[in-house]
Parts: sequence; structure tokens; C-alpha cells
Amino acid sequence: MKRKKDIMSFFAPQKKNDEADSNTQQEVQIATETEPEDFSGETDLEIEGSEQAEKDGKSQSEAEDEIESEIEDRSTSTGTSDISKCKEEPPMQPHPKLFPRTWMGDRRRSFKADWYKIHPWLEYSKMSDCAHCYACRHFSPPNSTDTVFDSPSGFKNWKKATYKEGGFAIHAKSERHTHAMMAWKDYQRAVTSNATLANVLNKEHKKLVQENREYIKNHSRSAATYCDTKHCSKRTQ
Repeated sequence: MKRKKDIMSFFAPQKKNDEADSNTQQEVQIATETEPEDFSGETDLEIEGSEQAEKDGKSQSEAEDEIESEIEDRSTSTGTSDISKCKEEPPMQPHPKLFPRTWMGDRRRSFKADWYKIHPWLEYSKMSDCAHCYACRHFSPPNSTDTVFDSPSGFKNWKKATYKEGGFAIHAKSERHTHAMMAWKDYQRAVTSNATLANVLNKEHKKLVQENREYIKNHSRSAATYCDTKHCSKRTQ
């Protein structure tokens, strides 16, 4: 009988502990059920980090847009914006103290202002450091194929600029350039003729106005003399 009691006393604490563990699990389960579930699966730090990344990404995108816009503005303003824009404007031929020098072959080379005298059709862009053909840009036949001398990039191979079979010489011999030069000369003659005709007409107009003034002045004097004579004759009668 005593042995049976001892056995029962041995298992009694174990049973109490099992009941305590069961109660603890139930309390944890109840507490878990009462707490609101976070379906996002993200912690506050993760959310804050994602928001910051989104802001950084937006800032980087805006910065890239600004850089692209700046590059676009520079490209449009530096292409051919500092040379003649129409045939009414003369060729742009600046004479700076120094032209930009670029390594080509074994030395640094640059555009030369003396080339304007040899090739009057040349114009130079200081912003893009390249040469253009004024005649081909403004007086080429419609739908003609562009060359490097009337393209936005222009000609800048200064090493070959004065070659007999390249650069300016080859361009000057081309059929397209020859026709453009003829059209330019015709335009210059027409402008000169119109200016001369305008000057002649202006001189004739001034002469006619002066003659009319003299006529009116003389006529007014004659009329005044006639009136004075009539008035005097009436008084003598």
C-alpha cells in the first residue's frame, strides 16, 4: 500500500507541471488571437527603408532628367547656333586671338583665320570648333545630299583641311558646291541691284519733292504779287 502511494506521489508533480504548461500555452494562444495581425509582413525599419529608397530613387531620376535637359540645351545651343541662320546674314567668320587646338597626328592643330581669305564661303563655329560651308547651307538645290560642311557636326579635321585632294579643296570642286556658289553670287547681284534701284528711286523721289516745293513757293510768290497789284490799282481808282 505504501509502495502504491509513493508511486502516485511521484507522478503527481508531473501532472501539475503538465497542467501548468497547458494553461501557459492557452494564455499565449489567447494573447496572440487578441493582437492585431500585420499582414504587410514588414517591420517599421523595413517600411522606413523602402520609403527612403523610393525618395532616393525619385531624386536620382530627377537629377538624371536635369542632366539630360542640360545636355540637350547645350547640344541645341552649341551645334550651329553661333553661325549664320539664313541667307540674309553674312558668313560668320570670327577672328579670336587663339583657336582651340586639338591633337591630330603628331601635333596639336587648329582652325586658321587665314583660310577665310582663300575660301570666302567658310564660316566657323566657336562653340563647336568646326567649319561650315555658307554657300551649301543656304543655296544648295532642294533635296540634295548633305555633306560634312553643311551638317550640324561640321568639318573639324584640321590635319586634312588644306590637302590638295581632301578637306576644303575637294569640297570646293564638288558639283553641289559649285551650283551653290553660283546661286549665292546671283543672290548677291540681285541684292545689289535692288539696293541700287532703291537708291535711284529714292534720289528721284527727293528731287521731285524738291521741285514741287520750289513750284509751290514760286506760285505763292506770284499769287501774292498779283494780289498786291490788284489791290493797288483799286486804291488808285
